[in-house]
Amino acid sequence: MGTLPAAAAPPEATILVANFGSDNPASYTLAGEGSALPDVHVLGQGFSGPDAIAVAGNDVFVANQNSNSVTELNASTGAAVRVVSGAAYQITYPLTLAVAGNDLFVANGGSADGVGGSVTKLKASTGTLVKVIAGPPPRFGP
Repeated sequence: MGTLPAAAAPPEATILVANFGSDNPASYTLAGEGSALPDVHVLGQGFSGPDAIAVAGNDVFVANQNSNSVTELNASTGAAVRVVSGAAYQITYPLTLAVAGNDLFVANGGSADGVGGSVTKLKASTGTLVKVIAGPPPRFGP
């Protein structure tokens, strides 16, 4: 399924895989019971450490860990819709994505060692920033 597959999301009869090592998310189409995933399509290009993937309607979102961004693709064509990045979004070392209703949540590690993390909430249909949730690091124990 690629080099260092980091995440997968299943819309209908397709498995989407974020391949961190090859910088290319791929789409594997299931062709019936016992299939060996014969139909493979690489989605988009220009990713940098794709580490997480999520699906919302006809959109596929890919977290680019190395470029501190999220790329939105059209699920039907694989064409790029937009790239979300920049200081206002505070997307730094994105580790995972989640969709809830019309919202896309980006869990940001802040750095390679997880210091300074936050959650960026976006409107999935437009990429518009809703808010950034951040605070002091959690503390456990006495």
